[in-house]
Amino acid sequence: MLTVTDLASIVDHGLQHSGLPYEYRAVNLVKGEQFSPEFEKLNPLRCVPVLVDGDFVLSDSSAILLYLEEKYLQNALLPVDPKLRAVNLQVSWTWEQ
Repeated sequence: MLTVTDLASIVDHGLQHSGLPYEYRAVNLVKGEQFSPEFEKLNPLRCVPVLVDGDFVLSDSSAILLYLEEKYLQNALLPVDPKLRAVNLQVSWTWEQ
């Protein structure tokens, strides 16, 4: 099962769209939970979101969505058409800036 911290991002929409089972774990940024030793082990930069897939840990919304796309092809997030796929990637990169 995938574990994701703080879904206040596009990752939430991607996971819901994919239909993949996942577990959500809240990280209270106001209380500084991202600075806990446990969270720092997941992401030394102390940023959210973080995806944990078995022993693999990944942060950054775009990287997480691309990883999900490549690993779980049966639950595709991006269009098959190369032009539409490129436009979706362009929008996701613009969104994060």
